[in-house]
Amino acid sequence: MKRLERIFKFAGWLVVVYFLFAASIPVYAGQYESLSPLLIDIKSWQAKPAKGMDMDMGGTKIIQAVRQYTRDGKEADAMVMIGNAMMTQAHAQGMQSMQMETAEAKVKVTTIDGYQVSIHHSKADSEGAVVVVLPGTGQQGAIFIFHYKGLNEKDGLSMAKNFNWKKIEIQAKKLMQ
Repeated sequence: MKRLERIFKFAGWLVVVYFLFAASIPVYAGQYESLSPLLIDIKSWQAKPAKGMDMDMGGTKIIQAVRQYTRDGKEADAMVMIGNAMMTQAHAQGMQSMQMETAEAKVKVTTIDGYQVSIHHSKADSEGAVVVVLPGTGQQGAIFIFHYKGLNEKDGLSMAKNFNWKKIEIQAKKLMQ
């Protein structure tokens, strides 16, 4: 049981690190702007303008766009991250299907609309994330992450499906070239 708890904590921290990283980088005009229109408005939710960053460190390229949403005390963040395939897709390697549940949390790895998706949900906090692995090109990979707070797992997944994963994949591949 302790191992499961560590796995849940690690998955949660992975999402937190992604969003903290996004918040700590100064925003400037760049390639991420072509991802911003894909982070759509969601009916009856207030959305902040999308933010993002481009980074190139000696051949390691990272492009990231994120948008925050709120409604009636509930929160959500949508993020597209393009970078080294190992960084963006390592969490999903070797797992085509998996389901694990405890009294506190649930993790599920499955295929939805042809995409490998991992769903992490904390029952006590009504918080979780939907991570969609987008096919990459060579050394580059991309993921779409939808993080939510104040929603159940079904509603979180439903909101994540509002985003057009195929369009995000196509734009991400253009930026990977």
